[in-house]
Amino acid sequence: MEELHARLAAALANVPAADAKEPAPTPLPVVHLRFAGAGKVRKVSGSLKAGDGVHGVRLTFEPVGADPDGFRLDGPTLTFTFTTAPASVVGFDVRLDPPGSPVLWTLALDDGPWPEGATFAGPFGLPALASRAGLDGDLARMEATAPALAFVDPTRDLGLFVTRERTPASTP
Repeated sequence: MEELHARLAAALANVPAADAKEPAPTPLPVVHLRFAGAGKVRKVSGSLKAGDGVHGVRLTFEPVGADPDGFRLDGPTLTFTFTTAPASVVGFDVRLDPPGSPVLWTLALDDGPWPEGATFAGPFGLPALASRAGLDGDLARMEATAPALAFVDPTRDLGLFVTRERTPASTP
């Protein structure tokens, strides 16, 4: 009975019981950035900066189909240069901690400016309005939020396709 009283008192005080297991960490949501070159090998370069410059943000990334040597991480800034593949999408995944941190990107295609209208977001790969230069604010994050990557035809589509996973611990 004493043990039950102790557990009840701990629960009411929002304190874990002495023998409680540590909760598993909630995985951070992933921001997926995929690039398609409309059936051609195209050079993609740019940078991605996480955070607002005031609060510390931890950024991690993983190349997907792109040469890992083309990436350089310096604190909250990731610079990259890689080429698209004629028959597949390439890019990288980013995790931010804290998950709702703003992330902005600048992109270039074949050493020129990124084409107007070549950024797409969300589960259907629709033209990005709020998120064309990054996920900075609730509207941009919501626009890109999707349970899975949009279908991209790398032989026909040209541009960046971005989605952001949502986990129970993530912010809008």
